[in-house]
Amino acid sequence: MEDLCPSLSLEERIERLQIHIAAVGLNLGTPLTELEVLEFERANDVQIPEDYRAFITCIGCDGDGPPYYGLESIKSKAVREYTAHMDRVFPFSRPWLWEDGEKSDEGTYEQVKDGILYLGTDGCSMDWVLVVTGPQRGQIWQHCDVAINPGDSQNVFTWSFLDWYEDWLEKFMMGEVDLPFFQLRNRRPL
Repeated sequence: MEDLCPSLSLEERIERLQIHIAAVGLNLGTPLTELEVLEFERANDVQIPEDYRAFITCIGCDGDGPPYYGLESIKSKAVREYTAHMDRVFPFSRPWLWEDGEKSDEGTYEQVKDGILYLGTDGCSMDWVLVVTGPQRGQIWQHCDVAINPGDSQNVFTWSFLDWYEDWLEKFMMGEVDLPFFQLRNRRPL
């Protein structure tokens, strides 16, 4: 999948997202400061992709999805626990289903969490991650208990963080996806 907004700069995409997010009343955590992001990067020996950095410093650090149960902050316990080896190179470029004993010629099961940043979960072990190292840096992948793949469990394609969020937001605005009941309860009034 190509950039959903190829003619817009990163700043224009962020501004457009801010307008749409405000219009539909999504709840997102207070944006992080550049210093907070730099501290996270130093502590984990990584540099997070530019579009994700812009989102968490200009729009919000966590909150209403995607993923289904909401976007996790880089400061959350879940991120710290899930992404213990963020500084290692993410070795995969293709989907891998290990459930039936399939082997990968790119890496091992022990490496499936290398070089990724946990973004959150759809539940049932369907987690979304952002690759932060290696050739796939900047791509969104789905990780579950039996497989990993770029895109989602139905489709294999590459998404940047903003492509992924914009795709979800467009579907949300069209009524094709909704927030979980506990997020609906806490929404700001329009």
